[in-house]
Amino acid sequence: MRDTAKTAPVSDITKISRGFERMEQKLMHVEAGTLAYQAADKLTDWSRQQEVQEELARLKSAKQSS
Repeated sequence: MRDTAKTAPVSDITKISRGFERMEQKLMHVEAGTLAYQAADKLTDWSRQQEVQEELARLKSAKQSS
């Protein structure tokens, strides 16, 4: 393997380097997408929690008035 690396043409090394760069970019896009999805999920959970708290407050006030 070392012999291949020593004798590999510069163009092959450049292609390999570009391939790694593209793979790194794809991984960064996947990671960004994952983080965005997690943030949206947390926001949805927060919204649901707000709805539940509002409904609970409404039920408590209805119970107190009766």
